[in-house]
Amino acid sequence: MGSFSGDELFQALVSPAGTENFLAHYWRQQSGIFRGSSRQLAGILSIAQFDELLQFCPMKPEQLGLIKNGEVEPGHQLRTADGGLDRGRLEQLYSAGETVVFQAFERCWGPLLSICRALEQILGSRVSSRVMLSSQASRPIDYRPAADLFVLQTHGAGHLQVHPPGEAAASLQSTLQPGEVIYIPEGWTYRSAPVAPTCLQVVFACEAFRWVDLLGCAVRDVARRDERFRRALPLGWAARAEGAAALAEQFAALVEVLVEQVQLKESAAMLVQEFVEGLAPLPDDRFSQLERLASLDAEAQIARRPGALCSVRWESEAVTISYPGGRFGGPLSIGPALEYIARQEKFTVSALPGLDLQSQLVLVRTLVRRGLLRCA
Repeated sequence: MGSFSGDELFQALVSPAGTENFLAHYWRQQSGIFRGSSRQLAGILSIAQFDELLQFCPMKPEQLGLIKNGEVEPGHQLRTADGGLDRGRLEQLYSAGETVVFQAFERCWGPLLSICRALEQILGSRVSSRVMLSSQASRPIDYRPAADLFVLQTHGAGHLQVHPPGEAAASLQSTLQPGEVIYIPEGWTYRSAPVAPTCLQVVFACEAFRWVDLLGCAVRDVARRDERFRRALPLGWAARAEGAAALAEQFAALVEVLVEQVQLKESAAMLVQEFVEGLAPLPDDRFSQLERLASLDAEAQIARRPGALCSVRWESEAVTISYPGGRFGGPLSIGPALEYIARQEKFTVSALPGLDLQSQLVLVRTLVRRGLLRCA
């Protein structure tokens, strides 16, 4: 999957509709089934690969779960005494008709992480994946997700019915075959029933950013500049009438200050920075790249690492570029070069603006070591 760009992966997920058509007519509006790239997507996670990953990839206790009444419940029954996966118990529950859930499976399998990154890049949402394993003996699942979902069938077949909010009649129903994808908007309900001896599905959950996320960044940004927001709450605010009155008065005053001082562009930049830095880097040839640093010259071809979303944030005396897994900052003089890197997928060392050749080489070598850039 690493040879495909985020745009290409997203196109594969929503083929034959295409990205623009999907965003205009499906995203958060209606469900849809997409079969155009089933051959390409069918090999994302085979049942043999899944079985091997369970054997060799350590599963954290919080990753294991069972579907009960449409909700994912902690899979205490699946854990050994030391918190690992009990394979014997897993096979018993699977054979008895339980649907077993493996949360955050992108931590174990790079191709799923690549798809998560493609969805994050196009949709601007936080994305995670979970693998659902069920048998033909499993009961149908009724589920109302709190996020937008892309359900990818990777093995066997599953019959899905999708219902718009408040409607009893299904707006879409289909039997998914390997490589086929169904999109389900947040708040819609769906019923999933396996119709093959073994059913393996990967569910990508896209959690949208909310106004409350942006407002939180706005408050923290203003508080960074105005010490009144960092003062302690008035004495007795939780139990005394006079404390509650003082609380209400000071709160109203701070709300007015917030409206006056908020800088929307800066607050949005803070939210983007936190989002990007919280992403996991995609697997890559990090160590072999280090061997190539000594031979860099002005015409060396450089590229951002796959899935390396970037955000540049300017402050009064410094500029910072954020990327999955970290950030790098420096004086304002490197700002134009960092902006250029954030916009360009590929470039030559000499193309970096505002720096002499020595500074260009130093910056590129530093960002290769830090995991943002690679030698193309």
